[in-house]
Amino acid sequence: MRVLTFLGAVVAAIASIMYMLESHLEKFYIFDPTELHTLSQSAIAAHGNDTRAVVDYITSHLAQSHPNHVNTHEEWIFNNAGGAMGAMHIIHASITEYLIVFGSALGTEGHSGRHTADDYFTILRGEQLAWKAGAFEPERYPQGSMHLMKRGEVKQYGMKDTTWALEYARGWIPPMLFFGFADSKFEGGAGGEDRYADDGNSFFEYAGLFDAVEDGGGDGEGDVGESGEREVVVGGVEDG
Repeated sequence: MRVLTFLGAVVAAIASIMYMLESHLEKFYIFDPTELHTLSQSAIAAHGNDTRAVVDYITSHLAQSHPNHVNTHEEWIFNNAGGAMGAMHIIHASITEYLIVFGSALGTEGHSGRHTADDYFTILRGEQLAWKAGAFEPERYPQGSMHLMKRGEVKQYGMKDTTWALEYARGWIPPMLFFGFADSKFEGGAGGEDRYADDGNSFFEYAGLFDAVEDGGGDGEGDVGESGEREVVVGGVEDG
């Protein structure tokens, strides 16, 4: 009985803290969805389907407008989540936000998952289809459009052929990691080498998981700026 009472008190305390923080989340956000959408459209207008140039355009402009919060060390890793496989480059990650370039040169399809953050998915090249249970026609998101999935929503989505997007999530990010890495199988490391951990019948990308979290340009544990040096920041507010 005492154990149950103690656990109830702990849960109540955690819930109170989460409620208090939830009401102040806006103070911790660094990026703005409208800003990112406008920047993406400018990059597309300047470079069209040259995705390499589009990504460079976005990253360089963000590094100027948000110094010390943008990871300019580009490393791509494969990621499997919800049955969909793609590659991602993490531009920024913290407990309240992440910003990545995600996509596939071959196309992919899967389950979105149900998350604790709003997700803004701006198509840099190609097209994304999405579908909610109960609908009879898909939603279509062509190049330059933004697909907003509010927290708690769930959909099936697909990207036919070559499709790349700038994905920005804001809210509670840590719970999303379990979904994001649960199906991961392998990843291409620096220099193109693949790193595997074989359990006898499947692969899990331990090295890729570590790299993805460490190199996130995030402000939860440390921020990676253009120099690659880390500084201590909390919730997007620099320490000193």
